[in-house]
Amino acid sequence: MKGEKPFIINDISSELINAYKAIKENPQKWMKLLDEHELNHGLNSKEYYFLIREQDRDINWNKKNIFIKTARLIYLNKTCFNGLYRVNKSGYFNVPWNKKEKIKLYEKNNILNLSRILNSNVEILNSDFENVCNYAQKGDFIFFDPPYDLIKKDTFDNYTKDKFGIEGQKRLSNLAHKLKEKGCYVMITNHNTPLINELYKDLLLM
Repeated sequence: MKGEKPFIINDISSELINAYKAIKENPQKWMKLLDEHELNHGLNSKEYYFLIREQDRDINWNKKNIFIKTARLIYLNKTCFNGLYRVNKSGYFNVPWNKKEKIKLYEKNNILNLSRILNSNVEILNSDFENVCNYAQKGDFIFFDPPYDLIKKDTFDNYTKDKFGIEGQKRLSNLAHKLKEKGCYVMITNHNTPLINELYKDLLLM
């Protein structure tokens, strides 16, 4: 794969990738911000949740550093309904509050261990999955966890403002076949739907 690192993490979501970068660069600073979210949530959980949820509407939000933005991401993930990450067409987070007054945002040893791993073995990228796999070589193991195919028409699959949809599923299937032909090992998670079974009918599905 690209570079000299044995492992690559990639996602199209810049918020998620920035969270990995924040943990890699300064986990202590990041955890301190999460501690502040925990404290403030305990004082007035409902009011604080909606206050934090609305921050990405601020015209200066994108100027905030990755520690502030990704601490917000984790806070919202732990306090929103079903831990769902969803944005509207404008890219604003819009999931309802989960009504929990007490929360725990992280486990310290897990964060420190992850930071150590990220600093020793991992290259972190923020790109389209096809672009990253241009560097794949024979023998590489590649794991994909895409937005799942819809079980019902109203099933949620919009994790970013740009919908993955059927065309995304087809792109991923085409790429998986190319990687297999190249001699790569590929694993993909998805729903067991007619579309997915058709796209991967010649490959082993578990």
